Amino acid sequence: MAGRVGLFLPPFWVSAFYPIPWAWLAPLIGFIWLLGRIVYLRGYMADPNKRLIGAMLGGLTGMIMLIIAAAGVVQAI
Repeated sequence: MAGRVGLFLPPFWVSAFYPIPWAWLAPLIGFIWLLGRIVYLRGYMADPNKRLIGAMLGGLTGMIMLIIAAAGVVQAI
């Protein structure tokens, strides 16, 4: 899990420092990421082959958060 947190938290922090006009979007994506990690955990505990949905949620929210952070930085420039 530490590797996934390392991919999500830096863009999350950058989006907090350079917010886009929809400031509510970053916390919403963070909440969805957290739900994805819970789904991943529950799937992994049941059967390691059932963790795909949680992993996909984590990856998708990470990419969205990176886009939000990049948009905030571009807007600040």
